[in-house]
Amino acid sequence: MRRWFRHLHFKLREQLLFGAVLLVFVPVLAVGFWVVHRVSINLHQEALREIAQVSDNIEYRAEHFLEIHKTNLLAIAGLGDWGDLEGRKVNLAAMYRSAMWTQVAYWEAGSGKRLDSLPAGVVAPPTAQSQAWFGQSLGQEGVVIDRLPPGMNWTGDGLLLAVAVRDQRGQSIGVLSAGLSTFDLREQLQQTISMPGQTSVWIVDKSNHFVLEPHSYPGEPEYYDPAFLQQLKQTHVVFVRSLKDTGWQLIVAQDNGTIFANARHLFWEIILITAGIFLAALLLIIWYIHWFIKSVQQLMSEIRALSEGYSVEDFPALPTRQDELGEVSAAFRNLAGQMQEMSRDLILVLVATLEARDPYTKHHSERVALYAQLLARELGVDPVRRENILKAGFLHDIGKIGVPGSILNKPGALNAEELAVMQSHALQSYEIIREVPYYAESGIAEAVLQHHERWDGSGYPQGLSGENIRLEARILALADAFDAMTSNRVYRKALGVEKALSELERGSGKQFAPECVSAFLRIPVEELRRCLGVSIRNYVRKMK
Repeated sequence: MRRWFRHLHFKLREQLLFGAVLLVFVPVLAVGFWVVHRVSINLHQEALREIAQVSDNIEYRAEHFLEIHKTNLLAIAGLGDWGDLEGRKVNLAAMYRSAMWTQVAYWEAGSGKRLDSLPAGVVAPPTAQSQAWFGQSLGQEGVVIDRLPPGMNWTGDGLLLAVAVRDQRGQSIGVLSAGLSTFDLREQLQQTISMPGQTSVWIVDKSNHFVLEPHSYPGEPEYYDPAFLQQLKQTHVVFVRSLKDTGWQLIVAQDNGTIFANARHLFWEIILITAGIFLAALLLIIWYIHWFIKSVQQLMSEIRALSEGYSVEDFPALPTRQDELGEVSAAFRNLAGQMQEMSRDLILVLVATLEARDPYTKHHSERVALYAQLLARELGVDPVRRENILKAGFLHDIGKIGVPGSILNKPGALNAEELAVMQSHALQSYEIIREVPYYAESGIAEAVLQHHERWDGSGYPQGLSGENIRLEARILALADAFDAMTSNRVYRKALGVEKALSELERGSGKQFAPECVSAFLRIPVEELRRCLGVSIRNYVRKMK
């Protein structure tokens, strides 16, 4: 229906007129539907409350059932002798003897090969590397729950629980998998939950397999699909919810015949006259208003986000609309992107003007901005502050435009008077940058002012120390020092990257913030080397 409306190419005025007609038409239909509403609403609410309660009980029991097995599997995986062949066999044998699992297996982390399994002699795939559960187990903490794959399903329908086995260093050395029969889950639910008559229960996993289903149900497909749910709703009151821990879908349905047994004839006599028209009109207007408002709200949220400092690259793709609102949304994004590109380009022009005075520091500000971005990303800084750090990195030395060239390019050591002039560039940079209101309000100007402060308080110009220094300035200080060490200067040659990293580590807690040093050392050396000789704009886009 949504595609059909797109092809009509309704203009905004026509859409609003169409909505107004529906708003007048629906109350007229509601008068005819009032009798049905009065007769059936109590029955529907009672049925929904009943199956909602059943759904709550099923969810609780199912998750409790799985939680027990997950806890047991985690405890077994935590044993310390999985790398030893004999220890592994003892662990698997103890698991299988507990009668909790239908099958257990241990898989090698690197190759995905099955090293051991019980019961003995079963047919299983040679490796598990192509299985989603295997990769998920290695890539996340905790237990992964999936349906038993066909190649491992030697005990009938069942569930697969898998968890990574780790060594003392926390490295994954293998995956422990165990099978559970869905028969046990079904039996527990039937024994502990009281269900109304003619109530059916399905549990569907993320790959649309039925993890749990009635013993027999006419018209049930082999795999779940939305058409089955729509067909079910024609004859049942259906309650659908998602199970929190697994993301599986729980479907509880109660036959309409049971619900409306006392009012069947009256219900169908009135429903045939009014229900079809009313429901179609009601669903149409709800869908239309939701679709229209959603696009407007998304556009407004993007405008607000831009005003708060977010970048266009941080936004998800807009839904396609064939009307004026769609054109406005697309034009707004293009304009915002162009303005942000222009802002960055202007900053780069200013930096290039400054660096033209000193060939030894050419592209220094760009590299400092890149290193600061990498460090901010490693520290988990939010996108707005990362963008501000990028701009501060570009502009941190803009005050050097007021430093005489004789001092800026002096090959030898500076005397006390010259050193004072050179150190004044941080304050001069601040004085220039704070004239831009956003740079002053967002803290960019203060970050530039403080980028030569030291963790131990021996820096300049304010002598700040520790947490009194802005995080942005701490990041810039480390990035600035790293680029200075790895760049050729008039007074010395560049250090190697590894040597510069050692110097940063030596200055941790003195010149640099310890958490910044630790995070910077986690960045791959290849990533740091790639910051040399790259297009700043393309590199920043790639990082975002």
